[in-house]
Amino acid sequence: MKETLSSKQRVLKAIRHEEPDRVPLGIWLYQQVFGSEKLKAEIEARYGSLAKFYDALEIDLLLYILPFPYKNYVSGAGGTFQTGLGGVPIEEITAEHFRDPDNESLYVGFKQFAQTCDPDKALVAHIWGVAEAAYSFMGVETTWLNMASEPEQLAVLFRRLGEWSARMAENVIDLGADIVQISADAGSNTGLLFSPQLWRSLIYPNDKLIADAIKRRGKPVAMHNDGNIWQIMDDLVEMGVDVLHPLQTSAGMDLLQVKSRYGDRLTINGGLEIGQVLTDTTDEELVALIRHYMQTLKPRGGFILNTEHFVPETIPLSRLELVYQTALQDAWY
Repeated sequence: MKETLSSKQRVLKAIRHEEPDRVPLGIWLYQQVFGSEKLKAEIEARYGSLAKFYDALEIDLLLYILPFPYKNYVSGAGGTFQTGLGGVPIEEITAEHFRDPDNESLYVGFKQFAQTCDPDKALVAHIWGVAEAAYSFMGVETTWLNMASEPEQLAVLFRRLGEWSARMAENVIDLGADIVQISADAGSNTGLLFSPQLWRSLIYPNDKLIADAIKRRGKPVAMHNDGNIWQIMDDLVEMGVDVLHPLQTSAGMDLLQVKSRYGDRLTINGGLEIGQVLTDTTDEELVALIRHYMQTLKPRGGFILNTEHFVPETIPLSRLELVYQTALQDAWY
């Protein structure tokens, strides 16, 4: 019988493609602005606190989202992108528009989070890849338009954003992050949001600056990248990504295919799709799917069961309890 590991040991061993004592479990549940206040209140009423809920469900991996680089950024409803003060045209963006990545105020929330978490938990610091960081200045559509119409100016901005996020990665590692996750959505439900050529020329080299900084500090590189991203999977491995979330199953990212092609190089961090798996299946179908994932994805490590995004209030608490209780029954090696 294998020795029982701490959450941190369990997660890091799985990322090294070794078999820990059981499959690690994660959940994207709540952070101010992100997730459901209603669900949080229901959990606190039943369990006493989010921390006690995480302990009861034996969650190993906890996420904290750090601020954007744009100093006047204002979040939209539910964490959606919304630039502050109407956004800044690309030709007008200067150093004055950036937060200082060494300003201690950017890390107050993460430090409080780390201090209040069980020290055995694995802490993931979620920072911004260059495309999503640019959204905070210009908005989504304007950034996409500039990729086509102003690629040279955007390349300069992306370089600056890559260096900014690389510095944030270094700082948050110094504060205790076990894993740093680059937020880098590039996919829609049917394919990439922009051409693979544009992604490779503008985004890849600058997100790689962030990945390289994380690697230099000896920590795993995680990435959050929604949608159908089959066209750039080889590139992400080459970039140095160790852990990939969510591998969106509703967009055609088949987890068994990912395991077959990349199982010795990428750790799958997902499996619990919000809109279909957690919402539309029967309890029996949900239990069967979790057991199927455990049977097929846990061999040789490299698998973390996690929600594919923040859990909305439309999903009953009883469904979450069913998910993780079932997972714990079948997670052990």
